[in-house]
Amino acid sequence: MPFVVRSFAFAFAALLINAAPAASQGPSIDGRLLREGVDTFNISVAGDVFGRGTIARSRILTSHGPQLLQVHSWRIAGGVRIVDSLFSDAESLRSIREVRVVGDTVINVFFRGDSAHVATWPPADSIAMRSLALDAGVYSSAALDAIVPGLPLAENFEAQLRFYYAPPSARGIESISVKVAATDRVKDREGRESDAWVVLAETRSGGTVYWIDKSTRQVLKFDTKEGRALIEFRR
Repeated sequence: MPFVVRSFAFAFAALLINAAPAASQGPSIDGRLLREGVDTFNISVAGDVFGRGTIARSRILTSHGPQLLQVHSWRIAGGVRIVDSLFSDAESLRSIREVRVVGDTVINVFFRGDSAHVATWPPADSIAMRSLALDAGVYSSAALDAIVPGLPLAENFEAQLRFYYAPPSARGIESISVKVAATDRVKDREGRESDAWVVLAETRSGGTVYWIDKSTRQVLKFDTKEGRALIEFRR
């Protein structure tokens, strides 16, 4: 893989996909509101489409109970593919396990309540395994797109949520401000209109604007900005 493309892939993954929580002490989250299915979005840099991606969600039954499987997949210039699979508790969206593949590197994250255990292959800087403590109420950044529709959205709703960014990101734990900024009337490609909450999720380096259907909690569209990169979804 060319060094420039590989570097961009790791930087992109560090910005947009990541890992883990313990029991939440913030606002209640209802994962049952989420819809299963596959959504497709575009990735652009300085106005030029650089790649495309999908978010696929499905509910699975395991020996530990029902879980939500969410798979983010990106294919960007140079043939680089990034896949991030997150297993969460189906109702609370508490992260259980994450598997991230960036180029030829695989990162496994296992969550044990108040800690995360990270295994990287091939090892980075001779470090294959690491563990860290997580404060209560820290969520997986990979779960942000799922958490927002599951929040008790209402006029003037606002919350500070904390997310852990797993390798290759060096961001660690970061607070994200989530708030309902407005209401809007959204029209889809077939001309159907829906009333939506406009929700801002602001980070240090950018953030996402979501339009969430008031009645169904479906994500109608979103725009994510991270530096010069823009991820855009329209239903």
